Amino acid sequence: FYTAQPSDQPVEKRALLNDWWGPGLTGNPEGAQIIDEVTPVDGDRVLTKWRYSAYAYSDFDEQLAALGRDQLVITGVYASIGCSVTAVESFMGGVQPFLVADALGDFSGTEHRLALQWTGRRAGVVLDTDAVLQHWAD
Repeated sequence: FYTAQPSDQPVEKRALLNDWWGPGLTGNPEGAQIIDEVTPVDGDRVLTKWRYSAYAYSDFDEQLAALGRDQLVITGVYASIGCSVTAVESFMGGVQPFLVADALGDFSGTEHRLALQWTGRRAGVVLDTDAVLQHWAD
């Protein structure tokens, strides 16, 4: 699964995000693109991301349930916003979240560490890429 904000973000869809962050990616289609190194391939799913959580205004929970998934490995940006909020919402919905510490970006090292600490102590497991790959290899 991927989440991506659309480049066309009407004011009414962004709602309170406008007050906090401004108009978003509107008018910047390049800024809304997923970079080449991690471009989705056939079979990958892309959810439109309208809020911090990947679950907000999407059928993400239904798609996970249909696939029989009860765990979620989370990478991306920003650890202190969308990644941790998605992790907490996963936890609240019965899906065990894993934050991959070295595959998350943030505004600063301090915010990154705080997000990992907060989420790891309250709602998810924090690990690194090597640990994920080792588990998947077993």
